Amino acid sequence: LAGLIGLLVYILILIPVLIAALQSLAIDAITAPVSAMLAKMLAILPNLFGAAIVLAVAYVLAKIISELAAKLLAGMGFDRLWERLGVCKGCAEGSAASPSGPANANATGPAAAGGSKTPSQLVGLIIIAAIMLFALIEAANMLQLSMLADIIFEFTIFAGHVLMGLIILAIGIYLANLAFGAVVSSGMSASRLP
Repeated sequence: LAGLIGLLVYILILIPVLIAALQSLAIDAITAPVSAMLAKMLAILPNLFGAAIVLAVAYVLAKIISELAAKLLAGMGFDRLWERLGVCKGCAEGSAASPSGPANANATGPAAAGGSKTPSQLVGLIIIAAIMLFALIEAANMLQLSMLADIIFEFTIFAGHVLMGLIILAIGIYLANLAFGAVVSSGMSASRLP
């Protein structure tokens, strides 16, 4: 971090010195375009620092909101809800992301070291992603990169549609399990498929 700050200070000092040195040469064919380029670089720096601050503040806030939401959802029984609805098995224990079985009994890596996520933690990660996407849009607008901001905005809309599709799919799985339970409990001889 100290090296990065030192490099930034060096650049901030070097750019005005280069502009002054080039202007003192009085060779308009060289100094005018280079001075204009260096002046634009110097003008971008405040917006760049502002965008970095927006992203840093958004990340800190996203982490705090994510942790609060994950703990609130876990406390409300959100993890057990998904298992009761039949959407996933073992969600409350956090094994939804890692399959269990003899092949994974001696597994190493994130799943073995507690790296699997509960549904409430996954919602927290989605919250972080959503907040950071909106912060990226604002940072791109601050840097006057309107096309990039538009692309990120369209991706955010697409991600919202995918999330809504997943919610609809989960409701469909719940309704299918409910219908299956009703048919099986009716006691008909052909209620289970072979």
